[in-house]
Amino acid sequence: MKIPAQLVKKKDIKDKNVAKAQPLVEAAYNFSIWEKRVYTILASLVDKKDPDFKSYRINIRDIIDFYECKSNDAYDRIREVPESLLTKNKIIKIPYTTEEGHRRILKTHLITAVTEPAEDDNSTGNGYIELEFHPRLKPFLLGLKRYLCYDIKNTIGISSVHTLRIFEFLKLHQYKKQHQITVHDLKVMLGLEEKHKKYGHFKRVIVKAQKDIKKHTDIRFEFDEIKQGRAVYALNFKIYDNGNVKTTSTAIIGAEVTDVGNGYELFLIIRNWGITKETFNEFVRNYSIQHIKERIEYIQNAPKNNQIKNRAGYLRKLLEQPTLFDESKIKKQTQVITKRKKAAQAKNKAKLKEQLVELKRLLNAAENEQIDIFFQDHPAEKLAIIQQTKASGLAKNKFDNLLSDEENFSDNPRFQLFVYAEAKKTYPELLTEVRSTYLPQIEALKKIA
Repeated sequence: MKIPAQLVKKKDIKDKNVAKAQPLVEAAYNFSIWEKRVYTILASLVDKKDPDFKSYRINIRDIIDFYECKSNDAYDRIREVPESLLTKNKIIKIPYTTEEGHRRILKTHLITAVTEPAEDDNSTGNGYIELEFHPRLKPFLLGLKRYLCYDIKNTIGISSVHTLRIFEFLKLHQYKKQHQITVHDLKVMLGLEEKHKKYGHFKRVIVKAQKDIKKHTDIRFEFDEIKQGRAVYALNFKIYDNGNVKTTSTAIIGAEVTDVGNGYELFLIIRNWGITKETFNEFVRNYSIQHIKERIEYIQNAPKNNQIKNRAGYLRKLLEQPTLFDESKIKKQTQVITKRKKAAQAKNKAKLKEQLVELKRLLNAAENEQIDIFFQDHPAEKLAIIQQTKASGLAKNKFDNLLSDEENFSDNPRFQLFVYAEAKKTYPELLTEVRSTYLPQIEALKKIA
């Protein structure tokens, strides 16, 4: 007896996460945006713990509403999706590795059979599509141990199928913070190897994705072009959290942590708290990486007067009991930390300014010393500089007419400053070595003080 299709409503879609194995993320296929959207919703409805696929009945209007689409032809385009996914040109090519280590490619349709509204039947309650995944996709959607998982709401604002594919691909590698892929392999994955043969044309796809992903999703990225000769051979993507966009969950990659896998950086922090890899794996299976990360940071930033003795036990409590993780406390703690950082920065800046003042004093003293040495060896030039200073007008009222020039210089500190300044202006070559020692340090301090 066939199990009745599960009816899915819009409210069941909006709070879902999309979970799929890495080979399915990196599969090569060429879908339209609505084919990709229906596929994404379908993937979000699969329970990876189920032993087999179910059949899902999705109202077309709910899909349109979820993606906030106002296009007049959206209904017809969605109704055509199931049949279109069964056509020959909608084959999906999934790279995978066998247990024996052989690299293979599975070529299959995404779905097996579908039902859709008949063209002449617009009766109430008949505006749904019913479909299920092809059974050959079970290893990539069911019983997963390592997988990508992201909040489906990230996809709402994305109108380009290539942008959506790039988003999933970057989400897959977000935990590494960067990932390199050849231009050819990325084109193949996106189904663009024939359409965009010139890199300049293909780059437009990347740049559009960069703009839209930053605007609509919880990540953003930059990319470097790696060349072989004059041609761009590969792209190195740098992936960052996007604080401007909030979603209810964060992507994870893998249900278990490995030495190079999901959440390993977090595990390195908390293993010194007495948490084993097995325990951390348990956390990752039950909570998102972001959920775990927030609580680890909360414990790390606890005020000194409230240090937590059993960090391992307290982390488990924070994970298991949401009410303990008070957002108001987090906000207050963040404000305290920010205030401390600002105070430390101000203190450091004041110290740098003191160092700058001292360097300038040392430079001035060293320059004056060089002038004194010059005056000792050249008494005539010294008297000429003194007369020049008196005549300049800058030293007006700074010297005593009743005293000799030598007496004014040796006994009048204010007048002496003007004489040094005049000498430095007249004989700058005397100060080249001294200034080469101090000025670079002064300029460097000016930039940070």
